Amino acid sequence: MGRELPQGTTVGVCTIERLRERRGLYDVYSATGPEGQAYRVSVFHVDPDGQPWQHFVAESQQVKTLAHPCLADIVETAVTSSGLPFQIVWLGSGEELSERLRRSGALTTAETLSCAQQVGSALSALHSLDLLHRGLSPERIFVCDDPSIKPRVRLLDVGVARLLDDAIPSGLWGSPEYKAPEQLTGFSIDVGPASDEYALALVLYQSLTSSRPFKADSAAATILQVVRGGAEPLRVLRPDIPKAVDAAVMRALAKERTGRFASVTEFLTALQGGEPIDRALDDLIGPWLRGAASTRAVIEQAQAQADSKPSFQVVALQMGGDAAVPMVVEDQATVPNTMEEVMRLAVPIERISYSDGRSPSAPPVAEGSSPIKVAPAKTVAPVETTDRNPLIESITDAPSSPSAPSVAAPVPSGPSATTNKVASKPADSATESTGPMSVPASETESPAKIAANAPAKSSSIGERIGLIVLGLIVGFLLRHLLG
Repeated sequence: MGRELPQGTTVGVCTIERLRERRGLYDVYSATGPEGQAYRVSVFHVDPDGQPWQHFVAESQQVKTLAHPCLADIVETAVTSSGLPFQIVWLGSGEELSERLRRSGALTTAETLSCAQQVGSALSALHSLDLLHRGLSPERIFVCDDPSIKPRVRLLDVGVARLLDDAIPSGLWGSPEYKAPEQLTGFSIDVGPASDEYALALVLYQSLTSSRPFKADSAAATILQVVRGGAEPLRVLRPDIPKAVDAAVMRALAKERTGRFASVTEFLTALQGGEPIDRALDDLIGPWLRGAASTRAVIEQAQAQADSKPSFQVVALQMGGDAAVPMVVEDQATVPNTMEEVMRLAVPIERISYSDGRSPSAPPVAEGSSPIKVAPAKTVAPVETTDRNPLIESITDAPSSPSAPSVAAPVPSGPSATTNKVASKPADSATESTGPMSVPASETESPAKIAANAPAKSSSIGERIGLIVLGLIVGFLLRHLLG
């Protein structure tokens, strides 16, 4: 934590007036511009040359280009001459939603829905850029003085949560009572747009009831409530709330992200329950929610400035490497977050390469022997065994010794050829047949290498156990991807 900046200090185009609050790795100040305008200045205590700050600058430029009416207007994101990173935003007169709730109590249903539509529209626009807020709370929503729309709100601190998380990955920044369960359990693969949807539902819950569904005496107890506890239905606390609003908010508060709405836009539609939004509000955010041509052009312009590392990662399964075993690849590029695109990143099994340059369809060749003949895939039957594991029926065992290669039996060509079995060396050679997907025994750091150096019986069991473990790992990852 750095020292407090004294009054009168110049930061960018602003002059510091007073310290508003200190939030660990950054401080928030009230400041005035050259013409007396009121600004909000955030000074960050992070490395200005580090990647986290560079990513934040890039995201801030995207947000500035987006120019969404419900996002705070970013004036400048830079570093002072003394090396302090800062960001200046303009908000106008008003107060944070947290102050409004403390001063006036709960909002009406109409005011809450208006707030939800504005904040939700801003979140949806961010998600279209592969950006997340990840720190939404009443302190991050500014209620402006606007007579045409009440309440008129703007979203603050976009990208700040990611900056702090990247600067100190082991830290827990922000209020745990406004974090989604997947943000607290450490499974970063699950953190995505559904996490912002969950936080928005929490803000709406508090706006309608003046209470937080999860709050304990300590951070650890609060985290336990978020992960395991359940929120009381809204209509129990406030019976006048419409059933559609109650059902939508409670669904968005589901512990599992797969139980929530598919997008923030769907959440907003469910909140309205078929009722139209106010005309002035529709003029403000309607084009963004409906995907008008003008907003699509702005989004495409902001996408062209994409950072090299999106706010939420796309994780795909890829078959690759010398050992031809599954490995997890974290994509560092901004790519569409759809399962179709994710699965296109998976390498087809027929494209798995071998270290000796052979094609996947070519069988291994043992040293000092002629190439092994393999019958066509459509006519070769599996090797008969008495204890076959169904998980590996389609995969034949690797050779246990390079000096005892397997030999495929000739394929009968007459009409009586109903089955084709693979013949092997005599039983005392302890050699098993090899199919077209086998890995050569010469490869290092592969399951086949381990199996080749062990007795036949133990190699078979070991390989099968290894494949079962791999299957469980792949199934666990696919469960989260498809979830």
